[in-house]
Amino acid sequence: MYNPSIPVWMMVYATLHFSAVLPYFFAMLARYEHEGSWTVTQVAITFAHVGLSLSFVGSVLDKRWWIPAAETLRCGALSALFTSLPGFSAGEQDPMLVHAMLALFVASMCFWPIYALSQAKRKVT
Repeated sequence: MYNPSIPVWMMVYATLHFSAVLPYFFAMLARYEHEGSWTVTQVAITFAHVGLSLSFVGSVLDKRWWIPAAETLRCGALSALFTSLPGFSAGEQDPMLVHAMLALFVASMCFWPIYALSQAKRKVT
C-alpha cells in the first residue's frame, strides 16, 4: 500500500502553493467573464501555470528526487514573470495579494536549494 509519511512542513508548503494557484485561476475566470475572450497565449500560459503548479505540488508530497530543482525553477520563473501573467498585470488584483504571492514564490525559490544541499550533506555523513 502506498502511504508515505509526510512532514508537516511539506503539507503546509503544498497547501500554500495550492492556495496560490486559486487566485490565479479565479482571476482568469473573472477576466474571461468580463472580457469574453482569451488569446491562445493566455490560454497556454494558464494551462501551463495551473498544470505545472498542481503537478509539482503533488510531486513535493511524493518526495520526488527532482523536485528541489523543479520548484526552484518554477518559483523563480513565477517571481520574475508574475506581474506579466494574465490576470495579474498592474491594477487587476489587490496589491496585498500580489505582494504576498510574490513573497511566497521568492521564499520558495530560496528554500529549495538550501533544502537540497542539506539533504545532500545528510547523505554524505
